[in-house]
Amino acid sequence: MSDYAVAISVIIPIYNVEEYLYRCLSSVACQTFKNYEVIMINDNSTDSSMKIAQRFAENFQNFRVVDNPDKGVANARNLGIRLSLGEYVAFVDSDDYVDPNYLMRMYSAIKKYNADIAHCNYSLYYMDSGFLHPTKIRKPKAGIMSGIKMVRKTIADFYMRSYLWNKLWKKTLFTENQIFFPQMKFEDIATVSKLLYYANKGIMINQYLYQYTIRSGSIVQTASVQNIGDYVLSFGMLRRFFTDKQELKNLKYPFLRLACAMFFANIYNLFKLHFQRRNMKDYFKNIKISTKNLCYFYSKKFKNDKNELTKLPYAFIEPEDKNKKYFS
Repeated sequence: MSDYAVAISVIIPIYNVEEYLYRCLSSVACQTFKNYEVIMINDNSTDSSMKIAQRFAENFQNFRVVDNPDKGVANARNLGIRLSLGEYVAFVDSDDYVDPNYLMRMYSAIKKYNADIAHCNYSLYYMDSGFLHPTKIRKPKAGIMSGIKMVRKTIADFYMRSYLWNKLWKKTLFTENQIFFPQMKFEDIATVSKLLYYANKGIMINQYLYQYTIRSGSIVQTASVQNIGDYVLSFGMLRRFFTDKQELKNLKYPFLRLACAMFFANIYNLFKLHFQRRNMKDYFKNIKISTKNLCYFYSKKFKNDKNELTKLPYAFIEPEDKNKKYFS
């Protein structure tokens, strides 16, 4: 018998998503699985998102709204974990939506195989075109994996990705191992592989149960010095964790692959940032800074550094926005 009255807690941080929120919450409310709660976390929204959330809380007994006193999606997720009553937790982004069997399929798989994590396939929904594209390249392969095998696949960004939302997590992975989300962008990259490391095993489901929305203005679509810096910093955080666990020897190739992927991604993201600001000055200097950071985190020198990792060793140069000069 389980000690939990609620099987699953669904955590949904909400910040100014009035255009997408009703679709998201409706898809969660229509789950074929019934023993779950929904924690809607108001992350200081200023639009009508909270009116929509309150309406769901009034009409569904398993929905509740709480306010996040500390702004930021990482803080909101941490608060949701602390308040959750379920044995398992699922994270849904407030602009996405899920299949009616999203919770049922993953919960059934976890229980059937006595796993700590269930992981499903997902589709990409493009807001501008209305096109829904099921992932075909590097999609998760169905089957059972050990925790360390999932770590290797995830760090290498190969068949498994550092996403929170297409997974169902046993809550004790967070609480017993004191793993919470750092206050930064790309906190999922810095956190997911740590959770997988502590898992006994995971089950991969070859079904498209989560629909991820791609829209302008989202974190992954926004180029900024902070986002690019946090992207690289997440690499260092993972290296620090697995250095402490003495697992680097087994993860040499995945970390090399991740470093290469970040290098090429930053070439594009830095170009996007400089181009948007109509200022290509220091573009190549920023590429050099990105490379120096990645090389430092991958080097033996970093392995011996036991100080708390809170910032990059080499700071990016913030390009001046010259759009005002063009349009003033």
